Amino acid sequence: YVDAASLRCYNGSMDNPMIVPLDFPRPLINNSCIETNRVTKFFISGFNRNVTSEESITILSAYIKRGDVNVVYLDWAEEATKENLGTVLGYLKAASNTQNIGFRFAAALLNLRDGGLEFTKVHLVGHSLGAQIAGITGNTLRDQGYVLQRATCLDPAGPLYSGLISFKNGVGPECAKQVDVVHTDPGGYGIAARAGTADFWPNYQGGKTVQPGCPSGNYPLLSQEGLCSHVAAWMYFAETINDCNCFPAASAPDYATWLNTNGTTNSTIYMGEYISPESLTEYLVTPLDNPLPIAYSSCLDRTRPTVVYTFGYQGKVNGPATTAVLTAYIAKRKRNVILLDWEEEAKSGLLGFQLSYATSAAPNAKKIGYGLGKALLTLSDAGIDLNSIHLMGHSLGAHLMGYAGSWLRERGKVVSRITGLDPASALFEGKFAFFKQLDRTCALFVDIIHTDPGNYGTSKSTGSVDIWPNYYGPKSKQPGCPRQPQETFSRADLCDHDRSWQYFIEAMLSGTNISAIYADNYLDWMQDYSRSNFTIYMGDLINTRARGNFFCSTNSQPPFGKGSEGLKPDYVINS
Repeated sequence: YVDAASLRCYNGSMDNPMIVPLDFPRPLINNSCIETNRVTKFFISGFNRNVTSEESITILSAYIKRGDVNVVYLDWAEEATKENLGTVLGYLKAASNTQNIGFRFAAALLNLRDGGLEFTKVHLVGHSLGAQIAGITGNTLRDQGYVLQRATCLDPAGPLYSGLISFKNGVGPECAKQVDVVHTDPGGYGIAARAGTADFWPNYQGGKTVQPGCPSGNYPLLSQEGLCSHVAAWMYFAETINDCNCFPAASAPDYATWLNTNGTTNSTIYMGEYISPESLTEYLVTPLDNPLPIAYSSCLDRTRPTVVYTFGYQGKVNGPATTAVLTAYIAKRKRNVILLDWEEEAKSGLLGFQLSYATSAAPNAKKIGYGLGKALLTLSDAGIDLNSIHLMGHSLGAHLMGYAGSWLRERGKVVSRITGLDPASALFEGKFAFFKQLDRTCALFVDIIHTDPGNYGTSKSTGSVDIWPNYYGPKSKQPGCPRQPQETFSRADLCDHDRSWQYFIEAMLSGTNISAIYADNYLDWMQDYSRSNFTIYMGDLINTRARGNFFCSTNSQPPFGKGSEGLKPDYVINS
């Protein structure tokens, strides 16, 4: 084959890249095209593709637009082309060349490492045969005792990499610390077996998968129609590069489980650039009564706002709400993210579900809340601006955050915002209200999302802003949630209660997808929603100068937001 492989490094635009031979890459660092304090993204295209191919231009341009990463293209176009050999022989040539290119790319990365490149800041992104090269490169380095941070493998090529006659050295879970594989054409042009630490199967229906918008049927090799599903992998990924978390995915051990549970599993992550299982396993742990290590750790960027989240009764550090909220905020890369872990204090004990709540969990929420207030005061004394702190809690955790805010206010300090995600009702309102609930005095701004009022959630307006999705009076249910009684505290039973954090996450990620309109009460909203022109967005874009009750309607499944249509009630009272 023609030995023409090179590395193209882009400095701010697609024009005039710095090009070096693959076997002599050091000038990329010596001439500062690769800045070693940044993450470096290496993109590798597939068979018969090159730097001018659509996927190369789209992905490279998206990374360049971000402006905060090094962008390098592994150009193996001469080795990848079919030339005049025809499709079958040309592919045989290209697939054979992947092994040598992978070995040489590994050597090039080691050379760059000697110049200061950190493997913890290397992310390989490959499509088709390019994904297999990423795997070969990572495997080669691991054999020499080195581990790359991440490899994203977009529908790794199947022919000659699966079946009885195939190369054994390719994409696998050991080729990087995090290996995320997107399967859009499994059993077609792509491999059909799990190969990563996280494997995504968009629109998978068992067997041959045809992506929405792609034709089904038999088409000539490498025809546009035949490649449609294979191409979808890089198109999906490219869409996520610039802060678009478009593809939430439910974790399941296999397709049958996902199908039988209707996607309602305990773990949700986002497919694409900002996948974050890795981030959820890399964190600083410090006792609540000694928070100072956070203030002086690289974990906390003082130029960013900080969100502090916690869960409710029987909640868990790795529970669905916690995982979803933390994953979403980490993916946005615009906040410091802190989890208040009170799993031991929040669990039910030997006294059973109800008594444990009353005698242990609820009192502990107050105790831990005060402890959090003290910790925040300590951080404030260490220079952390409380105006940059956003506390957020679900269910009983919402009241815990309220106690933290109240403790601070009693000492002349105040946090900027507390978000209550369907604050727990039991013992906090009604005849047996023994504890003080979250209210508008706990922070400069308190927004509360009520999705299960009168049941697991509170039913009174106590925030600066109270948002009432799909509320049409007592016993209202959220669309898509069961209307018949369910087993206590089961996922189905908690459906309405959990919608609070599900709505908030979608609103936070999409910005303007869920809006709500002001009304004194739900009857006014249902009679004539258009009498008010005061609207707000749920989530991080909420208007903190707003006050009062706001109402909206949602869809029964994601995406829940209906845009401006969500300002209208689904049920109308004729006056």
